[in-house]
Amino acid sequence: MIQDFIANIYELWGGAYFEGFSDDMYDINAYLPIFLWMIISIVIVSVSYYYIVNHPRLNRWYWWGAFNLATSLLNFAIGWGISHGKLFDLYYEQNLDLPYYGMTEFFPFACICFCWTFVLFFVFSMIIKWGSKNCKHSPFL
Repeated sequence: MIQDFIANIYELWGGAYFEGFSDDMYDINAYLPIFLWMIISIVIVSVSYYYIVNHPRLNRWYWWGAFNLATSLLNFAIGWGISHGKLFDLYYEQNLDLPYYGMTEFFPFACICFCWTFVLFFVFSMIIKWGSKNCKHSPFL
């Protein structure tokens, strides 16, 4: 059930379904670790921004954007790396060449990871920012 929900998130409810690629990702349960890394990185970076770093100079939209962008780029790389690694292993075990190419399946999937991270970072920021002493108005300042 949770695997179906997470797969739907990354496949944009069928809008970004890549025949073969999406089936293999689902069959080897590759969506779950990517999703968990996304959530963990969003929590760590946003909590760090609002409560650990929490410096008055960082209370600007562009600093919040830099933290969000860095987290999104990290998850772009995680999405690409985990999906490529797991699918490569799957086909290597079967003595087959990987039938997917970087720009046709992995790049769009990694872009989806980037976009979801950017959106969820914003949502999580709106939830936790109110307890911050210095950055509670960010990203709107």
